[in-house]
Amino acid sequence: MQILLYVFLFLVVIALIFFTVKLLNVFEKKNTKFDFFIKNIEIYMKRVHPNIGINYSIVELVKNEKNEKIKETLVIQDIVSQFYNFNFTKKTQKIIPKEKLWATYIDNPLSSSYPNDWLQRKEFAYVRDNKSCKRCGQNLESLNEVYTSFVRPVKEGGGYNFENILTLCADCSKIMDSNLEKSSIISSLKLYDNLLKFIED
Repeated sequence: MQILLYVFLFLVVIALIFFTVKLLNVFEKKNTKFDFFIKNIEIYMKRVHPNIGINYSIVELVKNEKNEKIKETLVIQDIVSQFYNFNFTKKTQKIIPKEKLWATYIDNPLSSSYPNDWLQRKEFAYVRDNKSCKRCGQNLESLNEVYTSFVRPVKEGGGYNFENILTLCADCSKIMDSNLEKSSIISSLKLYDNLLKFIED
């Protein structure tokens, strides 16, 4: 009777080991290097560019690609292309009350070049916009990272008043105001370089 009990326990232990190994194999298959790559990209995009909604359907389209680097590069190119094509409409911005402005502030100086107080205007717009890019939502650490655009271009009659000033990051500024070809802009984006760093050697 005792021998039967030992045999039964032995078989139970073997069965447990077998199922544990099976579960581990399933887990490993479900959580491949590529899965972690995608998760890291998703986290990065949500954290750094929260206003850009990315569609990850490309993941399904490239799943049968054997070469990991090619697969990851295709995903990055698709994400950067979506970033570039993100639909953003320039809108008139919030007014800053006159009592919060400096004494020499002129609402719309009659000049085709930047007014003398341009840096102050840029800083006020930066603070008004929560120190982030209006288009993608990227947090801009300092005024040195801030680029500006105008809702209505100055050459088309727009002014240097706050309602016409948009705060942008470097990448969104290139996308919104550059006359270069799409391929040239995409290859020059910081986002493209930053995402390529997720591809491991």
